[in-house]
Amino acid sequence: MIRPAALLIPACLVSPCLIGAQAPGTPQEAPHAPVRAIALALALKGTASSLDLPGIQAELTGLLRTGGIAVVPTSEASNAQGAYRLDLSLEVTDFPEGSHLVAVQGALERLTDLDGLAKGEEFRWVGYSTSAHAAGEAFPLEARRLAFLVAASLISKAAAAHDLATSSAPSAAAPAAMPFPIPASPFPKAVEVPFSKERIKHQPPAPAYASAAKGVGIQGTVHVIVTVNPEGRPVRVLAESGPQELKAAALRYALQWRFEPVVRDGTPRWAWFRLPIPLKLGQPVPSAN
Repeated sequence: MIRPAALLIPACLVSPCLIGAQAPGTPQEAPHAPVRAIALALALKGTASSLDLPGIQAELTGLLRTGGIAVVPTSEASNAQGAYRLDLSLEVTDFPEGSHLVAVQGALERLTDLDGLAKGEEFRWVGYSTSAHAAGEAFPLEARRLAFLVAASLISKAAAAHDLATSSAPSAAAPAAMPFPIPASPFPKAVEVPFSKERIKHQPPAPAYASAAKGVGIQGTVHVIVTVNPEGRPVRVLAESGPQELKAAALRYALQWRFEPVVRDGTPRWAWFRLPIPLKLGQPVPSAN
């Protein structure tokens, strides 16, 4: 059974957070006992030379072990109870203006039986995150952090599924917590504000419609979480929902907007809000309502 998972966690993506404040390298009391071992595979697509893939894999391995989860070769995983295979793929597209589109895809598959749960039940979870980032030093840190969030969310979903399936009172089963600490955002803490048209300083011309979506008549609204700096410039945009075929165009478009600074107590602040971007055939200029 394949279970898709919504892996976006706005509270952690838009402001600094560290889930589970154990000291680095200190094993936790394993709250995710069902997930005991992982065979990890990490792949990078695209031309993001600023991403250190071996470094990302080494850090993720350390975080998993901090969470009480062993990282083992695939050849050994089939002999370990509660073993999973975690496949993570980071696909990076560099835009001409210097910004980056990052698509993180993950799949967590259970390789062995668990206590009270056969392999045929709740054995595979998939999830994804799609975002775009302005050029700058924060990009590698943000891409790494998104990969960790996808991995942690998948493990949490798998642990929650096991707890639900084996609980004597399924309705009372508590949601699984994050299995390991998530690094803090490189950006300062952002305040949440409602979106309004009055905040817009510049709305760029409508983006070119994605040929793949246009060819099959796909249209719809992409809901985007926008983080802006104190000058009102978007530095990170995250696709919260919408047709997958339209997300890249919507995110690249959202980075080109400019907004009035968000002022609190007389000081411009980092802020975030949700921006709906409708992309409809025959209506070339999206209007955020």
